[in-house]
Amino acid sequence: MKVVLINPPPPKIWVTPRVVPLGLAYIAAVLEHEGHRVKVLDLNVENLDQDDLLALLATEAPDVVGVTATTPLIKQAWKICKIVKESCKATTVIGGPHASELPDESLEKPYVNIVVREEGEGTIIEVCANIEKGFSLKEIRGMSYKEDGKIIHNPPREPRD
Repeated sequence: MKVVLINPPPPKIWVTPRVVPLGLAYIAAVLEHEGHRVKVLDLNVENLDQDDLLALLATEAPDVVGVTATTPLIKQAWKICKIVKESCKATTVIGGPHASELPDESLEKPYVNIVVREEGEGTIIEVCANIEKGFSLKEIRGMSYKEDGKIIHNPPREPRD
């Protein structure tokens, strides 16, 4: 399975430090360990515009696009999910602190398919495996999703030690 993970860019009015998105690095590592092909885009560092993102999506043809977001970056994350949905057939997944605390807010957007809540390493492995095999998402702990227009919150995943 092809997965693209994206750290959204800050709004243009911000001056932000260049911080490594460790959460995405952990997610990429566990997915690669499971045999998935993963590309990480840190749009806080990489100077890509919307056309560049569209070209990358066309080239990569991902099955899943995961976006992380803190509260100040959630609108940027939603914008990325919208671009993804308008340009390819990938399943969109949002994770990170904001979506974990307010999953309904993201799932109300028609271009967000799944919210991975809290620590996402175990959840994203199961999400990708189930999507790849065409299995249901009902039994995956730590995620929320839409089914027949209704938002479903699966039970939380136990925290890792």
